[in-house]
Amino acid sequence: FSTATWKVLVDPGEDLAEQKSLCLLVFPPSLVWNGEEDADEIRRKVMDINRRCGNQDRKFRNTLLFLAATKRGASRLRTAYRDRATAIALKNDYGDQLDEEQKADLKNRLEKARHDVQEKLPAAYTVALRVEGSAVKTVTLDDAGEDFSKHLNLLWRELVENHEWILKRVGGVTLRESGLIPEGDGAISVKDAIETFLRYTDKHMIAGARAVTEGLERACSDGIIGIGRGTSCSNLKAKFCRQSVSLAPDDDGVWIIPPFDPKKEGAEETVAGQQTEPPGAGEVAGRANEQYTEGYSGSEKPSEVVGSPETSQKVHRIKIKGSVPMENWSDLFRAFVAPAGRLDLKKVKLGVDFELETKEGKGLSEGEQTYQAMKEAARQLGLDFEGEE
Repeated sequence: FSTATWKVLVDPGEDLAEQKSLCLLVFPPSLVWNGEEDADEIRRKVMDINRRCGNQDRKFRNTLLFLAATKRGASRLRTAYRDRATAIALKNDYGDQLDEEQKADLKNRLEKARHDVQEKLPAAYTVALRVEGSAVKTVTLDDAGEDFSKHLNLLWRELVENHEWILKRVGGVTLRESGLIPEGDGAISVKDAIETFLRYTDKHMIAGARAVTEGLERACSDGIIGIGRGTSCSNLKAKFCRQSVSLAPDDDGVWIIPPFDPKKEGAEETVAGQQTEPPGAGEVAGRANEQYTEGYSGSEKPSEVVGSPETSQKVHRIKIKGSVPMENWSDLFRAFVAPAGRLDLKKVKLGVDFELETKEGKGLSEGEQTYQAMKEAARQLGLDFEGEE
């Protein structure tokens, strides 16, 4: 089963910083779940952390999951910790005074105490909590993992598969229920769609931003929605529906639009007919991936963009060089790296040629964190790094 994507934090305070991705907060054994009828304290704690971020209202409220021990489990865990602490104290205080038989007995006692702690820890923490709408909902695990790491994986599976608290991909039904399928002339930015699932507790939680973009890709392919690219929803340079699209969570200028029939709306023009403004690298990549899909057939295929595969001359080597503005660097992966990975190539050589120059009188100190971070990253990636005065 796939690895959990949440970040785990222990004993969170009410000043917990904003969490813009899924986070599992583990309460201390002093704050326990004691059944539905006696849970006011822990419910209040969950709501307080979920609502407030220090002195401000929390913005990203649908990223927080909580894990608590039961009262009985916490009691057993405290006993196990006590027994281990006692065995450690005996060894530290009297270890040199014991004979061999006593040392062996103490060693066995210490090993058993440590094993008991490892066993009692996951068995104690079996209650997951989240805020859903204006209420605190719970899920109780029936089993416990062999150790705490395996226990968290078991919890992840329970919340993803059995209770669907967390979605690995947002389906068409969820998109509709969440109000993310626009009608008429409406449009919703992809970034806003992702933020919807991170902010509002009446929505499903998501394993990550890709859960939304992968869901939108599938919904576009199935004709549930359309996808548009452009500087604004009223100035779209390309539109796709019933076609394969590739979306990235950090894409700007990507919009969810109402579904449409590519044949009826002139798909050739929406993809290839751009006369006044050259497309960005991201749009070119999107078009390349959309060449021969069910949206086109026969003469409707956009021959202006790419020739027929049966008649085009074969290309055996591609070289791409040049300078790219910083704001377009996110397009390079989608336009070149990702497609290259799908081509089953004999050789792929990807290089780096960065040259960064500071403004006059504003040089970087070699001791500055940014400089050192770049230098260390270059070392770990096997790249040459040189700073000039």
